[in-house]
Amino acid sequence: MTSINFGLASLVLNLLLGTGLIAVLRYKIQARAADKVDFDAIVAALTEQRDNDRTRIQELERRSESWRPRSVGLRIARDLDPFPSWVVDLQDCYRHVNREFERLFLEPHRKTYRDIVGKHHGDMWPEPFCRTLKALDAAAHKRPDGTARATTTVDIPRIGKATVTVHVFPVRFKGAVVANAGYITTFDLEQELIG
Repeated sequence: MTSINFGLASLVLNLLLGTGLIAVLRYKIQARAADKVDFDAIVAALTEQRDNDRTRIQELERRSESWRPRSVGLRIARDLDPFPSWVVDLQDCYRHVNREFERLFLEPHRKTYRDIVGKHHGDMWPEPFCRTLKALDAAAHKRPDGTARATTTVDIPRIGKATVTVHVFPVRFKGAVVANAGYITTFDLEQELIG
C-alpha cells in the first residue's frame, strides 16, 4: 500500500509540477509577448518622421536659396558705392563696411573688412573723429528727417589729411532704431583721386 501511496503521490506530484511548469512557461511566454516591441510600427513612425524632416529641410533650403541672390545683390550694390560707408550697432560696433571703406582705410594697414567688423569706432579712428561720429548719431536720432552731417578732417592713409563731409542716419526696424549708418563724401580727397 505504501508503494501505491507513493506511486499515487508521485503521480499527483508530477501532475502538479507539470501543470505548474506549464503555467509558469505560459506566463513567461505571455510576458515576453507583452514585452515584445512592434518593430514594424517603430520603423513606420521613424520613416514618417524622417520624411517630414526631409520635407521641412527642403523647404528651408528653398527659402535660403531665394534669399541668396538678394543678399549678394545688396552686397554688390553697397560695394559699388563710390563713398566709404559703414553700419554700426547701437554700441558703435561695426557690423558692415563697404568695399570703398575697406580700400581707403583698411587695406593700407593690410586689413580687410573682417578685421573691423566687431570693433568699435575707437579702434578705428582718433578720439576727435569718434566724438564727431557720436554727436552726429545723436543729432540724426533727434532730427525729423533722421539725418545729420558735419564737415571735418580725417587722416586717409596714403593721401594724408583730407576735409570730408560725414553723413549719418539711423537704421530703423518697425520704427525702432537698431543701428546707425554713415558714409563719407569728400572735398580734398576727390581732387586727389581725380588729379
